[in-house]
Amino acid sequence: MTVQKNAEELGEKVKEPYKKIAIAEERKEDPFGDVIKRLMQDIHEHGNLTPNSDPGTQNYEQWVVQREQQAAKEENQRVRVCAEHLRKYNEALNQNNTIRMSDAFNFLKTFYDEETRKKVRPDEENEEMIADISETDRFLLKLFEDNRKTLKDLANNPAYENKNLSQLKTTILQEFTRQEESRGIIFTKTRLSAIALNQWIQEHTKFEQVGVKSSHLIGAGNQSIVKPMTSAEQREVLEKFRTGDINLLVATTVAEEGLDIKQCNIVIRYGLVTNEIAMVQARGRARADDSTYALVASEGSGVIEREGVNVFREKMMNKAIQNVQKLDKKEYEKKIKGFQIQSIMEKKIRTKKKLQKVLQENPSKVRFSCRNCSLLVCSGEHIEVIEGMHHVNVTKDFKELFLVRENKALQDRMLDYEVNGEIACKKCAQTWGTMMLHRGIECPCLGIRNFVVSYNDKQKKTYSKWSELKIKFPSFDYADHVFLDADDSDDDD
Repeated sequence: MTVQKNAEELGEKVKEPYKKIAIAEERKEDPFGDVIKRLMQDIHEHGNLTPNSDPGTQNYEQWVVQREQQAAKEENQRVRVCAEHLRKYNEALNQNNTIRMSDAFNFLKTFYDEETRKKVRPDEENEEMIADISETDRFLLKLFEDNRKTLKDLANNPAYENKNLSQLKTTILQEFTRQEESRGIIFTKTRLSAIALNQWIQEHTKFEQVGVKSSHLIGAGNQSIVKPMTSAEQREVLEKFRTGDINLLVATTVAEEGLDIKQCNIVIRYGLVTNEIAMVQARGRARADDSTYALVASEGSGVIEREGVNVFREKMMNKAIQNVQKLDKKEYEKKIKGFQIQSIMEKKIRTKKKLQKVLQENPSKVRFSCRNCSLLVCSGEHIEVIEGMHHVNVTKDFKELFLVRENKALQDRMLDYEVNGEIACKKCAQTWGTMMLHRGIECPCLGIRNFVVSYNDKQKKTYSKWSELKIKFPSFDYADHVFLDADDSDDDD
């Protein structure tokens, strides 16, 4: 149970940081965001889409994700592609309100340059590597291209920049000039914003003048459009932060829990408010004496109100802890034991049901279709699994359906395989996965998020992870395939 006798002494040792709230004025003009919203409206009309919330909001993001998933299952390519592009514009609006307009523009530019490379420009060495371009693809590519210069010019005009950055700049400079030895963490919502904010800090000479040495720290999970940091990269950044080679981290919530740097005396939450536990964890990163916990948010964003709710919840949580501490020791231990047993039993039942469901399904019952053009790609009986996680299809028929293209982001090398490139639908250029080289055998590795899965040619679903599909696929038989691969090579000779 929580320490009670020494609570007062503990409070003196672990002092609460000074809390400050910095409110940024709302933009008076946002022509960059207005152009993006106009482009989104054009896409709504082209796809005959009626959103249920305003662009740039979390509710809009949820709506457009649902429309994309539904359109993929309905084989409605026009709506699906429109929804995919709307997600990019919505993300650009979020970036426009959080980081620089130039970051939002570069995000869109990178996406559309890549779309053009994939769908319009053939590979220099292989003229066949070009897909059929749909009317909707042409419309969307032209829409951005027609407005590219306008967006770029607006992004380079500092008069229209969001006020949050100015408020963040003031807060950082104040804290780093207030103390001789400063070490801080800025928490932000997304990996993109963490990287962009760090770049903004490094490019700003005033931060360098007050001794700021920054780096970003993001998660290792691979569920984002941003390349994740490896565990080794995370450890290296944290070690530099401990030694003082870096004195300002720009981090996602990956650093909220478990990061214990005694010299840390500044914590800034940049427009980020989740729940009371995250608030306490973030505040707890400020371990040094005379520390500051700051919240930077825009006027009218609702962030300050949510922070107030979390403060109230924290008080209620502390009262609940005090009530638990008053329980008789035997009664407390009995209740805890009961909860533990209940948790163990529930977990066992869930695991048993999951295994039963997996074993009952036959791989031949499912079919995989291209998420974009609905081309029937393969049956589940042709899929095998390498090392319990990489789902591959090495059949000859499947190889006729895709092309292999370079993807500069794919440079990972793990164990005894390496990633050679990206595989994509020959018909529409939709990404399907990666081409792995596994112990000398080329293995097309499928990403389930790129397909629509149908059961017995009836029920259709989309998945984010293979673990969500309750089917047990056979393990990859290296011996069988290595001989088949050798026979194919002999035939070619």
